[in-house]
Amino acid sequence: MARSRTIAILYHARGTYPLRSAVETHLFAWKRHSQHRTAYVNAAFNDPARILADLKPDAIIVHTSFCSLRWNDAEYLRLAPAIAAISDMNAVKIAIPQDEYYFTARLREMVTAMGIDVVLSCADQDNWRPLYGDLTDSVAFKTVLTGYLDDDVVRRARSWSKPLAERAIFLSYRAWDTGFWLGEHGTHKVRVGETMRTALEHRNIASDISMVAADTIAGPDWLRFLANSRATIGVEGGSSLIDLHGTIKTCVDDHVRDNPDATLADVQEHCFPTDHGNFKLACLSPRHFEAIATRTVQALVRGSYSGILEADRHYIPIEPDYSNLDNVIDQLKDDGGVQEMVDRAYTDIVESGRFTYRSFVAQIDRDFVETCPETALPFSTYKHILAALHDWWNWRIIQAECIYLKHPGLFRPFAWLLKPIYGRFVPN
Repeated sequence: MARSRTIAILYHARGTYPLRSAVETHLFAWKRHSQHRTAYVNAAFNDPARILADLKPDAIIVHTSFCSLRWNDAEYLRLAPAIAAISDMNAVKIAIPQDEYYFTARLREMVTAMGIDVVLSCADQDNWRPLYGDLTDSVAFKTVLTGYLDDDVVRRARSWSKPLAERAIFLSYRAWDTGFWLGEHGTHKVRVGETMRTALEHRNIASDISMVAADTIAGPDWLRFLANSRATIGVEGGSSLIDLHGTIKTCVDDHVRDNPDATLADVQEHCFPTDHGNFKLACLSPRHFEAIATRTVQALVRGSYSGILEADRHYIPIEPDYSNLDNVIDQLKDDGGVQEMVDRAYTDIVESGRFTYRSFVAQIDRDFVETCPETALPFSTYKHILAALHDWWNWRIIQAECIYLKHPGLFRPFAWLLKPIYGRFVPN
């Protein structure tokens, strides 16, 4: 029997606590479900290359949060030496990028600089070359989902889920207003919320819909919110264009600031490349799974949803021109139809066990981690404990920072003790 492997998960987190449920379950999937020993290395603290070199793992999972450094110039430049040093490490390197359509050129640069062996891409095979160019000839690619179902999430969703008649909210929705820089596809995030809210108001049906960042719901509260909602709405995640250097977003932001009444057509003419209509990346997001787990019926803009969700079977389709909202609302009010749909979706998606982090991690471990040469030495129990304590302490710093940002007065009596630890986050 092959020996147990050692896996290091390289990530970057600071400034948010608790993490959104979908982010937290994605990040800690290997800790919870891998059969191999794992260590977490937060690049927001200290030098990650030094820690990784000391651990000598068989595999390095470069998490989404680390790949996202490509649009943070200061952190990217600070960690450039560590990124280069990772290339020389004797381990299989697996990157899990998301939002691959944004700062794509720098993502290619990171994949090359770190010597990535495998990219777990959210894009389908037809989009690999437009996104990664010649890297598709030397790096292994595999299409994965942006997130999966976590066992704990399913258990909590089951315990918090209420009968339809007892749910206080008829329809809920939370989204980030991305503006125009993701192209036409990206505008649906806001349009579906605005049009549905207006349609419900005309029928005197109360809803809880917001596209304001301050109304974001994180952690377990998000599942409770869904579990108390009869329905939710949504659209596939993704973009209608590739922003190689982040210049399209900058142009769009500047143009809209100077022209507050600008339309998508105005922005397209001013900022988008002439061939922007030749690309589209759209995929199912973790919140679709979370809604199914809480037995909350979904009304979604019609799409492929990674070939997993089927219109009229797992969700009520909203036409892309929003011409059928009256019919959608009528279906949402039908107790029997809604109950049948949420039960069917739960059976097909949750009870099937096909879309869990447990199965995802097992497959990646089997296909890529366990096939790498057994040249690295497993890190000792001492190093494993030390790495776990280090990561635990980093999260306590993050937690304290976030508490201070919300309630700075709480720290004032203890500033003399905490200032050496928390630095600028402790008041004078």
